[in-house]
This record gives sequence, C-alpha cells and structure tokens, in this order.
Amino acid sequence: MKEIITTGKTVDLAIEEACRQLQTAREKVEFEIIDLPKKGLFGLKTYPAKVRVFVKENKEEMAVEYITAVLKAMGVQDFTAEANRDGENLNITLKGDDLGFVIGRRGETIDAIQYLASLAVNRLDGDYMRITIDSGNFREKREKTFGTQCSQERSQHDPGADESIREKNHPCNGGNRRGCDLFLHRRRAEQTGRYQLHQSGQKVQQ
Repeated sequence: MKEIITTGKTVDLAIEEACRQLQTAREKVEFEIIDLPKKGLFGLKTYPAKVRVFVKENKEEMAVEYITAVLKAMGVQDFTAEANRDGENLNITLKGDDLGFVIGRRGETIDAIQYLASLAVNRLDGDYMRITIDSGNFREKREKTFGTQCSQERSQHDPGADESIREKNHPCNGGNRRGCDLFLHRRRAEQTGRYQLHQSGQKVQQ
C-alpha cells in the first residue's frame, strides 16, 4: 500500500497535492484527516490542513499492468491481457497476433513471465495469489500432450511408466513438470476411485 502525508490550505488542496505526488487519480485513493486548517491566537498565524492519503493497490490490476509492460518491452504491441479471478487463482489470457514467441520453446518464456509476475504481485499485502498466464490455449494443449504420452506409454502392467513420462519431460522447465505431475495426479485419482460425479456432471475430488 502506497501512502503519503501532505498539507494544504484546505483538506481538498492537501488531497490534490497527495494525488499529484502519487500520480494517482483522486477516485482511486482514500484519505484520513490528521489536522483541519485553523488559525492561531488572534488570527496571527494559520495552520494548514494535514491529511494521510493512501492507495490500496489491486493485485489483479497490478498483474495485468506488469505483464503488459513486460510484453511491450519485448516488442509486442497489438495484444490484450484479460484477467479472470477464481478465488486465490488469477488466470490471465493473452490475445493477439504473433504471440508464439511469447510462449517460447516448451513454454519457457511464458512460464518465466508468469513466475516474475507472481513475485511482483505477491509483494503486496494480502493473501497469496496464484497467477497463470495462457495464450492460444497453450496450457490445455500441453496437458493433452501429457495425456497422450501417458496413454501411449502406460499399461496396467507398467508401473514405471509415470516415472518414464517425467524423465522425458525432465530436462525442461518447471511449468512442464508441474503440468505432467498434475495430469498424473488426476489420472491416479480417477483410477483409484477418489473422484465422484458431481450433480452438474463435472468431476470433483473428494
């Protein structure tokens, strides 16, 4: 949270000065009046108003601003970053032309941006927020790739196939490994009956 204490002839002028220094619009700040303007004895001296003005930073907005700044520094111009929050998860979808290089080889670039954005956003006060950046359904496609590998390599008589799949993805970035582990976890849960059918038809973990 950014805050500043300023003075002015009136409370409004003190707030305006704080907004100018914080480079923030007035509607985005909150304030606390420390002292009202007043005159001294016999009116020989006047005392200005004093206020504390603070900005409660929004993690969603900061994440989008951070990612946008990084992509523009990479030379990307025509794109949008749409944020969708689901509890502690913040999913950001990138849309635009020629974003393939933003994903990078095996997702290394997009995972790096995701990691840096998470560090920047979670420095703010509040609960931890898990950030996921996607573009062109890359995350879904990658998980399907893991599923295909599992189907091809594993049988009921091949208990070592899970480790084999990990080894094939091993020298790779952490995002790939997490995706592989997530798929394997879901598959084991289905095989051992730890999923039940929700009334909506979706599978939910017990």
